[in-house]
Amino acid sequence: MKLSLRSAAREEPERAALIDEQETLSYAGILRPLSLAAGVLLSRGLTGIEERRPVSFTASIERATLVKMWACIETGVPFLPLHPGLTAREKARLVTAARSPFVWEGPFSGKRDGPARLEELPTIPDDRRPLTMVYTSGTSGRPKGVVLSRSALVASAEASAHNLGWEENDRWLLSLPLAHVGGLSILTRCLIARRTVVLCPSTDPAEIVRSIARHRVTLMSAVPTVIQRLLALSPPWSPPAHLRAVLIGGGPVARAILREGKKRGLHLLPTYGLTETCSQVATWPYGQEPPEGGAAKALSGIDIRVREGRIAVRGPVLFTSYWPEGERGADVDREGWFETGDCGEIDKEGFLHVWGRADDMIVTGGENVSPHEVEEALRAFPEVRDAAVFGVPDRAYGEVVAAAVVWREGTPEDLGLLAGHLAKEIASFKRPRKVAIVEALPRTAAGKVDRRALVRSTAGKLRPLSYD
Repeated sequence: MKLSLRSAAREEPERAALIDEQETLSYAGILRPLSLAAGVLLSRGLTGIEERRPVSFTASIERATLVKMWACIETGVPFLPLHPGLTAREKARLVTAARSPFVWEGPFSGKRDGPARLEELPTIPDDRRPLTMVYTSGTSGRPKGVVLSRSALVASAEASAHNLGWEENDRWLLSLPLAHVGGLSILTRCLIARRTVVLCPSTDPAEIVRSIARHRVTLMSAVPTVIQRLLALSPPWSPPAHLRAVLIGGGPVARAILREGKKRGLHLLPTYGLTETCSQVATWPYGQEPPEGGAAKALSGIDIRVREGRIAVRGPVLFTSYWPEGERGADVDREGWFETGDCGEIDKEGFLHVWGRADDMIVTGGENVSPHEVEEALRAFPEVRDAAVFGVPDRAYGEVVAAAVVWREGTPEDLGLLAGHLAKEIASFKRPRKVAIVEALPRTAAGKVDRRALVRSTAGKLRPLSYD
């Protein structure tokens, strides 16, 4: 099937394209607002035949954003979705860097705009021409624009469908930011499959639960933090039978989350993916017994290898280029392998285990320490609700392991018991030597722990953790 709303409207006119709290719009019902939005682009002389620079707009989780994206898809004009949480200055920097010809923050029509005649628009092939530019989260430096093609996003949707399949009444909850590839890929997957997107702009776990129940959501994508909040609801939440799978990714998944999800009947499928690969490239196989750890297997058509602990990916889902550099550069070798910058291993059964970012690895006294492994050990202590691990400079060891810990309310902060627990769980060189008790962990807009902000916020608050 094509990545085209006009084709979807011909094939499935009565099927719901999107559902929000106000209304349900069918694929045929979207054509009127689509024609108005396309008219805005055409009236400004923008066309996907030649245009390489992206139109920019704030990508809130609302109907207007989806219509703008659909209009760009139909006209072939590439687009840059901007996170609604960015400041005006941050947005201006990204728009300038992308050389956007048009910042689209107004309505679908105005004095100069009229509806486009959709039947006269050329059909845009799903080839390597740019469809969108998505900025990386920037946790390890200044964000980079990643150019993704139509064919790469189609290949990503096909790989996902090969694992999950599609059922007749599937509805995918969209609660992830549309400015990140995790949210954007929900839109493209559902459009290609002629299925329904359910909008849920709230991050409140109670609102998410209500949307799942009210709109009979069958599929969902979430970061571990959101699942943790859902499982912490009081009274305890049990997922409805129609919620058949939840993709969980965007960071390491704690074993405690997977165990509790399994206990509740929540079908969590750990995933691994990147902006540069149009989202997931490895996922736990749908229909298999839920995993004990955050393992995943390469999706159909995608190759994954690990050499010296470094993960590389190859396949049709790879990005076109970085912007403004314009090339993938040394990150992609002559055989098409993209070095992800992540560390991990592939076990004897072919499952990928991700340790974390290579630049997050802590080198202490010549030993490499994975923050994820230490965080797992910390979270296994009953009084610890959440934890993040990072390295701090040390004259003797180069770096020592440090931890920020969120303690459970109403329990005593006994660091001696915590040290005793860690001494049984992990080797001495992996144990945190410094710790700070914090109320919450700083996170990026994508829900990942912001380690740079964590280092700054805990400066002066770290205290020694003794294992004597």
